[in-house]
Formats: sequence, structure tokens, C-alpha cells
Amino acid sequence: MRSVYLVLTVILLVALTVQFYLAGVGVFSNPDDELFSFHGMNGRYVLTVASLLLLIVSFFIKAGGRTIALSALPLVLILLQPGLFMLAGLFVNPDAPADSMAATIIVSFHVLVGLGAWVVTYHLFNRARGLVSTAKAASAPAAESESVSV
Repeated sequence: MRSVYLVLTVILLVALTVQFYLAGVGVFSNPDDELFSFHGMNGRYVLTVASLLLLIVSFFIKAGGRTIALSALPLVLILLQPGLFMLAGLFVNPDAPADSMAATIIVSFHVLVGLGAWVVTYHLFNRARGLVSTAKAASAPAAESESVSV
């Protein structure tokens, strides 16, 4: 089961990396192509489901309190992302929406929060590798003693 946790960290890392790429595709493409929608779909579905599964599996493998808490952090950060846009909407001047500096500053944290989710997930990937190697090391002596006694 710990290997499932490791695989989920890899999936989440890849999905977060793809998310940055999709943001670039959306920003640098023709707005009529609506390529930015892939960034939204990946964030809304793939990242949310992968981070939720990571949290759930962390409970099943009894990863420890700190690892479980860290496993919740990518989900929290991913769910925070749309909230930044809602908060920024409070600062938009309806008469001059392009002049809303406060909204721009708030929305710009979107990138930093995404980067934070990637960094935390990378840290979880390293922890997961440690959990898998610890489980293998713990089962190796038991496997050797069984084969010797046969």
C-alpha cells in the first residue's frame, strides 16, 4: 500500500508540472483557441482527485501525523486556488476593471500557491520513497528467516 502512496505522489507531481505547462500554453495562445480551459480542467479534476486520494491513502498506510498533515497540504492549496480569484473579484473596480491593482496582486499569488503545492508534493515524494524502502527493509529479514527455516 505504501507503493500506492509513492505512485500517487508521482502522479500528483507530474500533474502539477503539466499544470504549469498548460498555464503557459493558455497564456501564450490565441484566446479564441480556448486552450486555457485545459489548465482549468486539469486543476479542477486531476489535481483535486489525485491530492484527495493521496490524503486518503496516507491514513491507510499509517504514515504518521506529520506526513498525514503534509499530505493534506496539496489538497488545501489546490482548493485555495479558485478562492484567490473570488477574493480578487472583491477588489475589482466595475468602472475600470483594468485598473484594479489589488485584484492583480491577489490573483498573482495563484502561481506561488501552485508552486507551493509542487514543492510540498516533491517533499512528500521523498518521504514516500523513504516509507517504501523502510517497508522493504523491514520485510527483508522476515523473508530471509522464512526461506532459511524451510
